[in-house]
Amino acid sequence: MRPYIFNKSNLSAYLKQLDTVFEVWIPVTENGITTFNLFNKQNDIDLGKIPRTSVKSFFLPQHELLMEYSASPDSIQLDECLPSKKRIIFGVKPCEGRAVKLNSQLLVPETKYQKQDLYFKANQQNTILIAYGCNQPGVGCFCRSTGGDPFGKTGLDAIVTDLGDRLLLETTGTEISNQLIPKNDLNEEATESDLTAAEQIKKNACKVLDERSEIKVSKENIHTVFDLEIWKETAMRCLNCGICTYLCPTCSCFDMMDYFEDGKGSQSRCWDSCMFSLFTQHSLGHNPRPSKKERVRQRFLHKLRYYPEHHNGEISCVGCGRCVLHCPVNIDIREIADRLSLNGGERG
Repeated sequence: MRPYIFNKSNLSAYLKQLDTVFEVWIPVTENGITTFNLFNKQNDIDLGKIPRTSVKSFFLPQHELLMEYSASPDSIQLDECLPSKKRIIFGVKPCEGRAVKLNSQLLVPETKYQKQDLYFKANQQNTILIAYGCNQPGVGCFCRSTGGDPFGKTGLDAIVTDLGDRLLLETTGTEISNQLIPKNDLNEEATESDLTAAEQIKKNACKVLDERSEIKVSKENIHTVFDLEIWKETAMRCLNCGICTYLCPTCSCFDMMDYFEDGKGSQSRCWDSCMFSLFTQHSLGHNPRPSKKERVRQRFLHKLRYYPEHHNGEISCVGCGRCVLHCPVNIDIREIADRLSLNGGERG
């Protein structure tokens, strides 16, 4: 299907078209922080910044009600709370689509021997992603070194390229793509010159990223890297605040909560973090990761070693840069990966 093009001044009209069918979310900046908010006439869309929070919250909400139930001496009534609302997230970065795919491989595996997370799956089926390509990659971005692309289409339903005064919209062929095509006077197919301009913008963005440091993943035996000095050094700096895991689009750890009172109850889950001391603490008090050293090691080895070993070599990082930009003590996953990859696991 040939891409469509319309004037940037008509973006609001396009979003209104989508809003008649779907719940539409857009990036909005308030008090210096960019997050996703519901589209309305009062909201000014901000496509120039990377939202502080990722789209993970639409697929794995920070707090999610799973089921409600009531019990009596004679019966138990159980009601699952599977999400069903159709929504579009407009203006996501292309790396977000890859993040959804990576989480899906973990939470919705396609093998018959593994259970699927039905709530994540339902959110995935009901959420449409329209990306805004990265003409000028952010200062902390490194998607190219993790297998991504500033205009990649993995996990997306459509992607928009900014040509200055016009926007080029390209759908990706998913089942919902036809409903994303602009209507009426916005329905104009892109010309060859439009496609050429878009291709040059993509090449320029890739060139910027290719000049940045690359993530190198160690192929050494896991025992070689397990007791390196780097874990103690990093733990001494780390606050275990959890910012990196909460902002990361591929971190998916959660805790379960049950409430029951007067014959009625519910079960829900909320985000948790491998950086928290209670995350692995057993009911009898034993903790297999008793110090920051073990917790720091778990976070980085999960992303750079454990996940790739089970998912065709893909690391659990899309290079969005959020953890790099917002870590209060400037811990950088690129530096950790670099040290693990050199001289058998440690830089000399």
